[in-house]
Amino acid sequence: MSIFISVEQVPFAVITLNLQFEIKHVNEYFLRHLNPEYIWEYQTGRNLLQANSVHDTVVTTLLEGSKLNSDQLIFWKDCPYPLPLLTASAIKRENMACQVNIIYSDDQIYLIASDVTNEVRSTKEYELAATRLLHESQHCSLTGIYNRRFVTEQLKRNYSLSVREGQAQTCALLLLDIDHFKSINDKYGHNVGDDVLVWFAKVLTSVFRDTDIASRYGGEEFLVYLPRVWERSDVIRVMERLYETAKKTPFRLSSGDEMQITFSSGCYCMLTNDDVENSIHKADQLMYLAKKSGRDRGYFQIRDRSNPIPYIPDNHGDQ
Repeated sequence: MSIFISVEQVPFAVITLNLQFEIKHVNEYFLRHLNPEYIWEYQTGRNLLQANSVHDTVVTTLLEGSKLNSDQLIFWKDCPYPLPLLTASAIKRENMACQVNIIYSDDQIYLIASDVTNEVRSTKEYELAATRLLHESQHCSLTGIYNRRFVTEQLKRNYSLSVREGQAQTCALLLLDIDHFKSINDKYGHNVGDDVLVWFAKVLTSVFRDTDIASRYGGEEFLVYLPRVWERSDVIRVMERLYETAKKTPFRLSSGDEMQITFSSGCYCMLTNDDVENSIHKADQLMYLAKKSGRDRGYFQIRDRSNPIPYIPDNHGDQ
């Protein structure tokens, strides 16, 4: 049985070339799945290397295999669409993802392209699902910012790295709590309460750098990890920007009425090799000191080497 008869019986595309890369034969499967726009490029006698519809990876691999006189494989993850083939779907024909084997004989070269579209689709769906699940595991579903689990893991990872390498860098934890949040829920309902949380998350993301990690820590509490805080003035600038932004972009009810939301904060400046739980506790103590002192303000502390320092925003009002 000749090669020309046998290749018509296989469920994959076969292109037969001579050693000059000129097309000698394409099988029925190839013709059936070939994008009709490119039929002329695959006529007998045409040089495959000159076909515009052939991916550069195929050309490079053909030439390399010819020099080595060694069979080649083009894996679909390296080049998913090497040839202009279409799937046989009756609903919608789409580009066919292929895995290509190139086989060299004494006087001929065979390109054998197998349809792996379903495998590619399944892999992509899996990767999308995995990406979505990872995102959901790291982010608050309501506000879209990072969640408690993620920020805690980052803190512990940096702590372990700092201890292992014997090097510590300055950083800060900023814990924030929306003032009178329960009263907002009771007066306006939980939907408005949720909207307030989303608004506050947007305030945080508009203020902090990409290198900072803003998270919803639980309920109406938010924790921001600032990995690069060098001195007291850095903390003051951060708190100024935060309180000013919240006041300049007030929360709006669905009626269009503005509602001034205030918050209390505690910022603890630490080293990356300081105990994580203890540092969060320090920030928590500073935040509650702000609550007890009248709300709508913050306190910060440079490790244990100073007393808590108040930050009271301009034109604040005791709540």
